[in-house]
Amino acid sequence: MTTATTEPTVGEVMHPGVVTCVRTATAAEVARIMHERRTDCLVILTNGHGVEHSPVVWGLVTRDDLMRPIAAVDPDATAEQLAQTPVVRAPVNLRVGEARSLCAAVGVSHLLVIDPGHGTPLGVVSDMELAHAAPGGRTRRDAACTTPS
Repeated sequence: MTTATTEPTVGEVMHPGVVTCVRTATAAEVARIMHERRTDCLVILTNGHGVEHSPVVWGLVTRDDLMRPIAAVDPDATAEQLAQTPVVRAPVNLRVGEARSLCAAVGVSHLLVIDPGHGTPLGVVSDMELAHAAPGGRTRRDAACTTPS
């Protein structure tokens, strides 16, 4: 008897939780946080607050953003200056294949995974994680990183 396999969702392959920084964090601080938290993407928060007084996502800064010349030349460049990755939100139940298509269509390497009911960030998924997600629901779950840095 064969069982049908379903393609995993971004919620099953994402890094649960988000690692954050403020817009004024320097390139050196961003690099330190990424190293300490073992991540290649930080969610940049604004000073403003959204629903239920939760911080508002302003942008994403990735390891690729740090590799750009501004970071190499100026370790005091801010996360706001470094961020080149637009925030593309993906509902937690989006299938991996659809997420790969979304990344390709928009030209991003990371998606912010959200609760579709509230828009609350739940995690981040990279194009590499999407590429390695095997049919049949192989998942990758790292320790949650939910506290702002």
